[in-house]
Amino acid sequence: VIAPVLSLEMQAYGLQQVIPVTQLENQILIEFLLSSVPDITEDDQGFHRTAACVHWDGTTWSTSACQVQGIQASSVGSSDSLALCLCNRTGTFTVLDLPAGCDDVPYSNTVYDTCRVCGGDNSTCRGCDGVARFVPKVLDGCGVCGGDNSACAGCDGVPNSGAAFDDCGVCGGDNSGCTGCDGVTVHSAVTARTGLLPKTYDACISADHPFGVCGGCEASCKGCDGVANSGLEFDKCERCGPYATATASNQYTVATENDCDLGRQVCDAGFFADQCADCVPFTDEGLWDAGCRGCDGVPRLFGRKTVDECGICGGDGCSCTDCKGVVNGNSRYDRCGLCNGNNTCLDCFEIPYGTAVKDICGVCGGRNDSSQCTGCDGKIYPRPLVPPRLDVNFKCCPAELIGCNGVCNASVGCDGVCSTAPKKIDKCGVCGGDNSPNTGICDCASVPSGQAAIGCDGICANPPSQIDKCGVCGGAGLKLTGHCDCAGVPHGPSLLDMSGQCCYTSDMGCAQPPRCWSGKTYDICGVCGGDGGTCFIADQGVASTRCCPSVLLLMFCWVLLQYWVTSERSV
Repeated sequence: VIAPVLSLEMQAYGLQQVIPVTQLENQILIEFLLSSVPDITEDDQGFHRTAACVHWDGTTWSTSACQVQGIQASSVGSSDSLALCLCNRTGTFTVLDLPAGCDDVPYSNTVYDTCRVCGGDNSTCRGCDGVARFVPKVLDGCGVCGGDNSACAGCDGVPNSGAAFDDCGVCGGDNSGCTGCDGVTVHSAVTARTGLLPKTYDACISADHPFGVCGGCEASCKGCDGVANSGLEFDKCERCGPYATATASNQYTVATENDCDLGRQVCDAGFFADQCADCVPFTDEGLWDAGCRGCDGVPRLFGRKTVDECGICGGDGCSCTDCKGVVNGNSRYDRCGLCNGNNTCLDCFEIPYGTAVKDICGVCGGRNDSSQCTGCDGKIYPRPLVPPRLDVNFKCCPAELIGCNGVCNASVGCDGVCSTAPKKIDKCGVCGGDNSPNTGICDCASVPSGQAAIGCDGICANPPSQIDKCGVCGGAGLKLTGHCDCAGVPHGPSLLDMSGQCCYTSDMGCAQPPRCWSGKTYDICGVCGGDGGTCFIADQGVASTRCCPSVLLLMFCWVLLQYWVTSERSV
């Protein structure tokens, strides 16, 4: 007990009896001066001490009737503290120093979860590995749970950048740093170890070779002194010059050029000695210098230029000599600088004479940390394999099968809903359909865009059964079917006679039994096949109906019958 005990009773005016009140409509605020303040310091689970406003229920102190509204200083600058209690009944009250959980409820066993959520279930800090941590594991840029991005990083350290070392050892380079004029790269490590250099253009620039000859050794532009582009030529005496001062017997000056028997050659009249020391006629320019003109068009008696095996005018074959010294040979240096080698010096970055190796995860130069390539199934998946991981429901799933919303084997259906059993459009074009007849674009036979339909017989067919002109379902309009007469005319006037002949009733005449085209008709006297003689009055010379009272009626009926037959035929 850390506060005075207070009894609060209610009595009716003039009565000694105490009236207990167990549920006040408005709570009573009671201020208690505390003798000490509970230590509210929490342990790792959140347990601590708290000030609890309590009510004596007759057997024990209960916290059900009161609650702490707060603890505050009794006055400004005072070290004393007040507990503010709200109570909903009368009785005996005080303040106790009681144990409490992280929810500050007395006697509560509620504790912090791993995520430091009071009463939590660890769901708020569960990582991609399904384990709750205060700092949960997350997927790195490579899709590795708790990874460090090394499983898919390029040489630049960026996940999925695809950056790789080029043949010159430059990350993300384009080989331009060590590629020769022939397109072959030579890494600086190869040069340091073997002395091999990338091929370069020589100094022999020409119209055919504006940058010089690739790997040409400057042979195509050397003067007679062996110096590229010196411009010195042999004279007809096979001496090199001109020099300002000739210091050797194989040199000449301007004054001594061609000063020898061959250079002083005398030709017959009409001829002269050309650059080839040939006597040619003055009148035939086509023969001038023809005997010693080189591939460059320049005539030289000595040192004439020819096309070498590499196709270079004035070359010496060095521009196409392979690593074994064979002109136009097939031998080549490998990337290690070895003639016809097989690149055995390349490390996993493909750098010549490098030291990088693949670690347990298949990462070149990696840290050999198996956690970077261990799947949720506990197995190691070296690159280029991708380890399985937990989906959003913490189900171990191959990474490539984790679909929409992070769910294993889920995809978005035709209805826009993400599901492991997504709806698909059936052959009838119905989303989620089952190819049922008469749905979407399917006919009654479930054929897309089909022509089948329910016929008059209730059967689905293509074509469907139809009622013919005679009113017969599936009929062919045959005679004497449905309401067709013997001539196939719906509701027609034709009948069959006793012999099976079909004709209009008017064509049967009055013969009995009826017979088509019998030729018999009623005469004026109403006699079938008669000639009118049965009613002829001899003394007057005319026929009379007196002897046959029904003659007039028969004649009227005959006229009506003929009119009806004529009308039917016209129809």
